[in-house]
Amino acid sequence: FRHQGRFCPSEPIHGAMAVARQEEGPRYNFVTIPLLLVTIFVFCVRSLTSDAAPGSAVEPHVELTASTALAVFHIGVAAGAVALLRVVYLDASFLVVNYRVFGRSDTPEVEMKFRHLGRWTTFTLWCNTVGMLYFVLAALLDISLLVNGRAPTMLATAKSALWEVTFPIAFLVNLVVTLVLLPACKKAGKLDKLEILLRFRPQCLHNGFVLVAAVEAALASPPMRPGNFPAIALYGMAYVIFAVGLWMRTGIFHYFFLDPRFRFSTLAMVGLFILLATLHRLGCVAVAAASTSPLAGAAVVLAALCTCTFRDKALDNFKAGSSASAGG
Repeated sequence: FRHQGRFCPSEPIHGAMAVARQEEGPRYNFVTIPLLLVTIFVFCVRSLTSDAAPGSAVEPHVELTASTALAVFHIGVAAGAVALLRVVYLDASFLVVNYRVFGRSDTPEVEMKFRHLGRWTTFTLWCNTVGMLYFVLAALLDISLLVNGRAPTMLATAKSALWEVTFPIAFLVNLVVTLVLLPACKKAGKLDKLEILLRFRPQCLHNGFVLVAAVEAALASPPMRPGNFPAIALYGMAYVIFAVGLWMRTGIFHYFFLDPRFRFSTLAMVGLFILLATLHRLGCVAVAAASTSPLAGAAVVLAALCTCTFRDKALDNFKAGSSASAGG
């Protein structure tokens, strides 16, 4: 990490926490958010450890035969995902974050620079890494089935668990980008950040991610079970805790709605977990339908396309105006 701004890197925790204490704002979020996380954690652990919870264990789904076409798809996506994440890691340029509490002009702006592994402080890259691991295991499973006629149980179990996370999380990431981050950039007048989000590589990380997940649901239809949702909720909660730790260390949040100084952060967090639960439940239904109906599979892909934003009119107008000014 590289640090610039109001917070002293030699005193990261004191810097972030002192500002939080001194600022006037919705201090109740510092109580309600921990209570919310503890409640979710207890619920998830009890659900996963309870013998009475149906479907709480992840059961592998192993096909007796493998499709060569599906194997080619898995290998291609896996190779593309590995290559994309490798490019992200090797990129020597910095991901520059200029952060201020959303809607709070009285708060200091903090600048942080991330590169290499530092880029994995974003939830988008957490999720794309899970998706990459899923497609790598899917490719290995296909190869094993085509060559040996059987698949290792551990490989199939791990693939099934990763799919339960990959499908709903892919939709969640894209919905957050389309419905929250892009509009927030426009509202704040940060068209430079909007332009970055709509570049090819970032689009691969959210639009591309949800589209390959949707195509996988349409073609392979790996099963999803409602009882496995607590594991996905724990995954999301792990990032929230990580994000708070990142804030204590650097003074920034990549996603403003996780900041307890943001007035509606508790409501935003509740909404995110409800959205994630809804996406997982809808995913269970959609994938089951896609396994028997090509039309349902096409509907899943169409739904994924509806969550995508490939360009923005305000950004296009800004670029056109800039070009006209430069030409004049």
